[in-house]
Parts: sequence; structure tokens; C-alpha cells
Amino acid sequence: MSRSTSRLLTAALLTLAFGTAALSAVSEPRLRLLSDTSGGDTANGRTELLYASRNGRYVAFQSTAADLLPDVEDLADMPDVFLVDTETGQRWLVSTTPDGSPANGRSTPQGVSDDGRFVVFFSEASDL
Repeated sequence: MSRSTSRLLTAALLTLAFGTAALSAVSEPRLRLLSDTSGGDTANGRTELLYASRNGRYVAFQSTAADLLPDVEDLADMPDVFLVDTETGQRWLVSTTPDGSPANGRSTPQGVSDDGRFVVFFSEASDL
């Protein structure tokens, strides 16, 4: 499929989903991996359940990967909730204990605010 055909299909899908106002916001479609390691490698766990802010800048997701953040050691092998700023690439572990450690139970994202300040999530952890 040529690049122009791909852009046309993307524009058609956006028009169907969001109306003609969405076309002005898309100059070049792009695909970006949000669950890679800080070194750019594929994460060592499963990532799913993505929730984006309305403008698409912030994305909350669930992952079992233990290598998404270089300074966080997660040995629980439970799904955690992460938040990514797609403009800056910054990533945060959201489902943490008061001391910043990963939660000891499964956490699942439910939504993210438009400015990325709030992430709603459910958790089975007993240490939050």
C-alpha cells in the first residue's frame, strides 16, 4: 500500500469516527511503541488495556513488564499501571505504594484525565 493510499484511508477512518474536524489535526499518521524499555528494546512482559486522554497526549496502560522503568525493580509479576506522555516520552509507574514501590497486586487502568494529572485504576493490591 502506498503512503498516499494509507493517508487517504486514515483520513477516511477519522472522518467516519470523528467528523471532518479530525482531518485538520492529522498531517502525518504515526505509530509509536509506548511500552518499550528506556533503551528502546521490547519490554519483557505483556502490555494491554490502553486508555488515552482526549487529545491523545497521555496514555495509561497495564503491563506485566518489569523493565519499563530503569530505577524500579518489580518482582511481583503482577500487572501494573503506567502513564506515558507521548510528547516528551516520559513514563511513570502509577500503581505504587506510598514509598514508590510497585503494588503487590494486580492493577488495571480505567481512565486518564486530559492533562495527565489523574489516572483512575482498580487494584487488588493490599499495600496501596
